[in-house]
Amino acid sequence: MDWKSINFQHLNYFLIAAKYQNYSQAADELFINYSTLSKAIAAIENQLGVKLFEKDGRNIKLTKYGKILNASVYAAMTSIEDGLDEIARFSHPDHGQVNISSIYTVSAKYLPRLLSRFRNLFPELSLDITQASTQQIIDYVLDGTTDIGFCGEFDYSSYSSELNREFIYNDEIVLIVPANHRFAARKSVSFAEIKNEQFIGWNASAGMYYAIQQAINRVAGPNFKLNTIYSMNEDTGVVGMVRAGLGIAFSSKNTELNYDDIRILELTDLYIIYNVYMIWANSEFTPSSLKSFKDFIIAQIN
Repeated sequence: MDWKSINFQHLNYFLIAAKYQNYSQAADELFINYSTLSKAIAAIENQLGVKLFEKDGRNIKLTKYGKILNASVYAAMTSIEDGLDEIARFSHPDHGQVNISSIYTVSAKYLPRLLSRFRNLFPELSLDITQASTQQIIDYVLDGTTDIGFCGEFDYSSYSSELNREFIYNDEIVLIVPANHRFAARKSVSFAEIKNEQFIGWNASAGMYYAIQQAINRVAGPNFKLNTIYSMNEDTGVVGMVRAGLGIAFSSKNTELNYDDIRILELTDLYIIYNVYMIWANSEFTPSSLKSFKDFIIAQIN
């Protein structure tokens, strides 16, 4: 039969009656009268077409059908209670959990500077942090996998009805080249000098791709394409490719660049604005734990 047709409250009454095997004691615990309890059990029995209890002197005892239902209802109620407890634990403002997805530079440099202060304010609130590309972070926030995302540039107009976005900071973008590159001894270069070089690029899931393309569009037009031989979606991979001498690349200055086999150059006429944002789902309800973390980060900006 369809379980949805059975009254959920009646099942709870049944469970308490099975616990005491006495209608009067069960009714007292439930704060209902004997008649209400008896009618509820009778309603379940009529729906199932079986007897759940039989008389045992002044008490009652479960029939074989009652024992089957008792085991199933007890397991279901326990599972529901566990779920409610987990929700309460994760959403509690002081000791819940916030799931965070972040681009590499934020989790490597920005967040560590703030989390010790946050921990002092909310010592029992748990943070689960994973690294991903900007597009992955957007997807994770939208499908509820993550609560808060720290990501790079993206076309916000495509998501404005679904996402909230708060500017965090902007990143300085530099050019990195192998130590044996012909520009390695230089301090700076122009776009005209590098536009035909082989590049280690960023794939479209990375916020850096969006920021770089916007800057190039301003100086070379929307149809110009860099000679990109490899595309990556995270900073360490890009740096590793440059260190291997496979090309040059644009990189955040917040990425670990202190290597003997690469050089850092400024760009004289290509200004790449790489903004970093905090994003979260546009929802009518915000768990207290999420609000605590979000408000803390926004307070650090202002």
